[in-house]
Amino acid sequence: MTRPPLYAFTFIRNGIKFDYPFLECYENLAPLVDCIYVAVGQGEDQTLDLVSRFPKVKVIPTVWDDQLRAGGLVFSSQVNIALKALRADHPKGWGFYLNADEVLAEWEYETLLKDLNYADQNGYDAISLRFIHFWKRYDQIAIAKRWYPDELRLIRLETPIVSFGDSQSFLNVTKPYFSNANVYHYGHVRNEESFEQKNRYFHRFWHAKDSEIDGLMQKGKVKDAKELTVRYLGPHPQSMLKRIQKTNFSYPQETDQALILGYKDEFSPDFSHKIRVKKIYWKDDRLKGVSFKKNEIVPLHPNWFEALQYRSHVPKKMYSQRAVPWTKEFYAVLKLSEKGIAFY
Repeated sequence: MTRPPLYAFTFIRNGIKFDYPFLECYENLAPLVDCIYVAVGQGEDQTLDLVSRFPKVKVIPTVWDDQLRAGGLVFSSQVNIALKALRADHPKGWGFYLNADEVLAEWEYETLLKDLNYADQNGYDAISLRFIHFWKRYDQIAIAKRWYPDELRLIRLETPIVSFGDSQSFLNVTKPYFSNANVYHYGHVRNEESFEQKNRYFHRFWHAKDSEIDGLMQKGKVKDAKELTVRYLGPHPQSMLKRIQKTNFSYPQETDQALILGYKDEFSPDFSHKIRVKKIYWKDDRLKGVSFKKNEIVPLHPNWFEALQYRSHVPKKMYSQRAVPWTKEFYAVLKLSEKGIAFY
């Protein structure tokens, strides 16, 4: 698919020490963009060496300002360093920003490029992408109100748009476009020791006093234990598979049969082929002499009686006030996952 000029920009520091999937992020960005501009902060590991050897990457060496200890300002300052370098080389086109713990899956490319072309041709200056937040494990996602359902991540370069605050969004956007392409956020799934180290270290960029950090860490652990999640047995980006295989996560075995209370023609032609079930029945199939256990019945579109009989705890969207419903297929994946049925 043709597209306007597209470049990526991001930042990283101590990516190895804090167990960031930064190379996985770049690996899935590389086929999509012309170049990746990375502001690499002076650190304590071999991150700079690894980033420098990565194809399509242009490194901008930086030194973090430890005086920016409020509101995460050091992060937006690093994003803007990478963005400034990108604009100096390519003043026109689009810039795509991802954090070092965020990955765009390869099956999202087509949706993103379609939306990028539409936005480019219709005067939009930014594109917002959906976010899937993995929580502690590769088979559960966070859905509570505190989690952002979408973020502005693509910007038109010939504009005054810049990153601000803790780099979670952009200033000076006048006409954003909302895309259904998902970004997979893995920042809370990593080696436990590295996760604690990272949290303790990064607290200092939001809070001026080191003496506050122990209390904040303790409060965070109490809050984390109550995190609201749903099960996810869907696919992960190709670049993440080696990392995932090193953990104790594995998909459940293929299910013998399932009755999906929905209609096959609602979905793309290959959707049913990705459901890990030997024999799938749909709501409009003629069922004679076939019986199902409750965990084999997936209530996508149940009538009122079926809804009572086969209760589901999967909401139709994240609980954030600005969340919109999940796409039909992603919602179906979550419904399948609730029943222990994998989809990939």
